[in-house]
Amino acid sequence: MVIAIGSPGAYLSAKYLYQALHKDKVQEADVALPLVIADNELNLGRVYETSAYEHRLRVTNSSDQPVTIIRFEKSCDCLGITPSAGVTLQPHETKTFDIKLRLASQLSSPNHWGGEPLRVSLSAVYSVQGHGQYSMHWLLNCLVVPTIRLSRSTIHLGTLSARQPLIEQSLDIEASDEVRWIDCESPRDWAVEIVPNQARSSPNKFRAILRSHGKLIPRPVSDTLRLTPVSRAGERLPAKELRLVGEIVRDVIAYPREIHHGRQPCGTAATEALQLRSLTNQRFMVKAATSNSGDLEVTRMLGEDEIYTLRLRFTKTGPQEVAAEFTIEHDDGMEYRLVVPVRYHGLAGP
Repeated sequence: MVIAIGSPGAYLSAKYLYQALHKDKVQEADVALPLVIADNELNLGRVYETSAYEHRLRVTNSSDQPVTIIRFEKSCDCLGITPSAGVTLQPHETKTFDIKLRLASQLSSPNHWGGEPLRVSLSAVYSVQGHGQYSMHWLLNCLVVPTIRLSRSTIHLGTLSARQPLIEQSLDIEASDEVRWIDCESPRDWAVEIVPNQARSSPNKFRAILRSHGKLIPRPVSDTLRLTPVSRAGERLPAKELRLVGEIVRDVIAYPREIHHGRQPCGTAATEALQLRSLTNQRFMVKAATSNSGDLEVTRMLGEDEIYTLRLRFTKTGPQEVAAEFTIEHDDGMEYRLVVPVRYHGLAGP
């Protein structure tokens, strides 16, 4: 990736009366620009995709007067600069600024693995000896070189049972020709196998096979895997992240999993039905079906497989939540409680 910052021509105005009359406006000037960045710092060459590319720029005040950078302005949120405001450079003084770029190729065509040009403008709004506001403009040019492309950035697991033997998912990966291998860092709950496509192709193709490791534990799943391409020379290139999201439950869930009655006048009532199901089609028994509120009645429908009616009386104003509670027992003796929230917003009567 190439980042080049080029300074335009004449900038600073010497007409102080004009400056004083327009001190609240950002002005374009007509004489030499006071701030200088050396050209050899502005061209970064070819840089790989990364979420945080770091570089330093040395800015010199080439004038004989103090110059204060009031703030920086930029055309893209992908660019950050530190310090970002309130920096004074004395005559002929040089100060260093840290920039951070979030660089991601937007091209999806397999014919663009050589890189994608990116241009970001950067402007410094400044004053001279505390007078006026002027702006200078630079252009950051870079060539964003992709390393790997994931067919998905997030794998949605959905709702899974802890009683199933394992979770398995796969993901297709394309890589530039210079990538020889892909390493993966994953949480201990996951084992990841990277399988290369045996047929020679350009770009290179891999498949990541993800399998749960060990016994499944009921929990919300929000895990991150880091896929790091390795070049043919052994260089570790910038990594990409793959997110796994979902939920592991004990086994039985309710359809629907929660009930919303919305806005309801107090003194009225409503009835909803729900069904309990095993995600693994295993036999289970409901040992008890109760509620945590006298306003909610839970009744099993006769002749139906684990279908219940929930009749709720709306008695309180404002946001309210009660719950139906089911005690589940499997054939192997495992027992647990399933809670179904029931919500409403009570309205006062006329």
